[in-house]
Amino acid sequence: MSKVRNPYIDVYKYYLAACVVLSHTRALAPFFPKLDYWLFHGLWKTGIPSFLFISGYYFSINEKEGYQKLWLKKLFKIYSIWTIVYLPTLYLIPNLEKGIGFWIDYFFFGFYHLWYIISLIVGVFLLSFVRKMRPLFIFLTSSLVFLLGLWIQYLSQDSLGSRFIFLSTMDTHNLYRNGLFYSFPVFAMGYAVHRGRFFAKFSKKMIAFLVFISLALNFLEFWQLEISGIHQSYYTDLFLTGPIFTIFFIGLCIKLGKKSPVKWSKSLADQAIVLHVSHAIFIFLIRYSVISKFLPSNFYGLLSLLFAMLFSFIIYSNKKLHRALF
Repeated sequence: MSKVRNPYIDVYKYYLAACVVLSHTRALAPFFPKLDYWLFHGLWKTGIPSFLFISGYYFSINEKEGYQKLWLKKLFKIYSIWTIVYLPTLYLIPNLEKGIGFWIDYFFFGFYHLWYIISLIVGVFLLSFVRKMRPLFIFLTSSLVFLLGLWIQYLSQDSLGSRFIFLSTMDTHNLYRNGLFYSFPVFAMGYAVHRGRFFAKFSKKMIAFLVFISLALNFLEFWQLEISGIHQSYYTDLFLTGPIFTIFFIGLCIKLGKKSPVKWSKSLADQAIVLHVSHAIFIFLIRYSVISKFLPSNFYGLLSLLFAMLFSFIIYSNKKLHRALF
């Protein structure tokens, strides 16, 4: 969707897509259990905010008349196609309860990782209501909306879904992990940061220092949730330090690399999208199908990543197939 690229951001985007696979499979746990635990419950919480922020940043760079409609059309196409593609994989997953709540989740909130795409559709749409306002106002408003979602996340730990019969099989994470409280605010932050040229007066050293500070804060947030026992009983999606780290790290990428139409950079960014959207197919096939009997269990996560990366390269290399699916 973007002709102007920042190579550092695109490399980081591909790295994030690979981290999503490693996170979903806990691929590092058999080899480095403590490192995997911190990454899963800590640093990798910055992954989705980074995807959203980068999308908002590039959206602002290339914004023109009709650009929002182009984004929404493309995102809806990807979501519709891959929602159908994943339907057969449901029969690979053992003990999957398919009540009315499940199907509401599947089609309207997104199956497994596809929630990201449907929530981004909502986020891009909601941006239209504030995009003409001042960048600082957009940034502050979106920050408050994200904080509200963070508050709802911890408020929902009493299993709200169990109070309603029709929600008994519905994922209560969707109360806050959605387009309103997650995708819109972080997408809008990326949009505002570019429009407002927030990093124009920052030096590279200053931003690098802020990246280090935000990384330390991320570890402190992880440690606080760990000693409170939340990690033992609840999976947190929203991290306060997620957008904080993202803002400064992307700011550092902006400072390090000038925007330019780098062909390999765009290729890597497009493959990252394919990798993120398609990787769950290989997770389900390797983990739940008959194939799993012939593979060492400790390596299923790494194999899932390897096959997904190969698949993303093949799809991207076939231009007709890539246009059809994405």
